[in-house]
Amino acid sequence: MDIDIFEKNISFGLMPFETLYFNNNEIEDVDKHFKRLKRAHNILKIDFDVNLSEFSKALYDYVAKLACSEGVLKVVYYNKQINISYRLPNYTNNMFKQGLKLRTSNIIKGKNNIFNYIKTFNYGVNYIEDVRAKKEGYDTALFLNEKGYICETSYANIFFVKDNEIYTPHLRSGILKGIMRDNIIRFLSSKGYRINKTFIGYNNISNFDECFLTNSVIGIMPVKQIDDVFYNGRSIIELIIKFKKFWRSWMF
Repeated sequence: MDIDIFEKNISFGLMPFETLYFNNNEIEDVDKHFKRLKRAHNILKIDFDVNLSEFSKALYDYVAKLACSEGVLKVVYYNKQINISYRLPNYTNNMFKQGLKLRTSNIIKGKNNIFNYIKTFNYGVNYIEDVRAKKEGYDTALFLNEKGYICETSYANIFFVKDNEIYTPHLRSGILKGIMRDNIIRFLSSKGYRINKTFIGYNNISNFDECFLTNSVIGIMPVKQIDDVFYNGRSIIELIIKFKKFWRSWMF
């Protein structure tokens, strides 16, 4: 696409985007990604002159031309066009088996910052802190808000488990309303689990038995460590991955 670097949505990182996962030519949650993308445009008062049918057709036409069965699509609506890019997933079976190591960032995610609630090109802090965590031997960064409550990682929502109850940060902690987060909440609720969408203090993370991350690409990913706190439980993770709709190739 031709980019006008003086256009404010590009210059100031306002451009909304969505990241979708596909496998065997099936793209997950197209309608939900469309709705969230449209919502971000509305919040930022950016024109969004495309409907779900056009959005879906553009994605499936693009995937049909790819010589691969699995991948990640990044989508932006710019210059009155649906623009799509593709990459391979960068997760491995070893990462899933071992679980991820998270490093708490020193950068505060303010709960009143609108950019914490929508996906836009304004993702520089997430990227920088992810890189910094990797340089220190971790897999990604974990952010807190100004009250010391858990928010999310650089690219994923977070869940904790204690005594078969599920805990995840409340949206007002300053987090993205993740599509996979919602899928997991609905799934576990249907299985009878109590879901606590609440404010989780960093000082309480050692009280939990299990921890995992979710986003549209990873599906679900175990966490084995946050700073010097370790998690050994995987009962909820093992339950979730029994169901095909949550499968990813690197899980097996």
